[in-house]
Amino acid sequence: MDIVSSDDAYTVTIELPGLKKDDVEISVHERVLTVSGEFKPDTSAPPPPTPEGYPIEDTEDEEDPFIDIDNKEKKEKDGFILKERRVGKFKRSIDLPSWVDAEKGIKASMADGVLKIVFTKGPESKAKKVDIL
Repeated sequence: MDIVSSDDAYTVTIELPGLKKDDVEISVHERVLTVSGEFKPDTSAPPPPTPEGYPIEDTEDEEDPFIDIDNKEKKEKDGFILKERRVGKFKRSIDLPSWVDAEKGIKASMADGVLKIVFTKGPESKAKKVDIL
């Protein structure tokens, strides 16, 4: 999550690769903005089957350099050798400044897995010059 301040707004940017806007929920409750959702496992492309006629070798005595011995049973079940994509629910919350109007002052957009939330600054949030008397 990145939060950037400009003259007129704050912009929160969150990378959510693989998610669509319907997979993400944004809520505001008691001056706390919460972004939540879930990364689901990719089930669209199961590992390819072993080609016919190709012997399946028993590697029980050999150590697989890509697999932790404790996870060998899992590898045989789902075919993965390495899994780095995140899976599971997520939730991030930030406190909102008192001048943010949750009904009008927050806008969100999502494109290419990047969520942007913009808070327009009100007059209370801008710096003021104070004259010395």
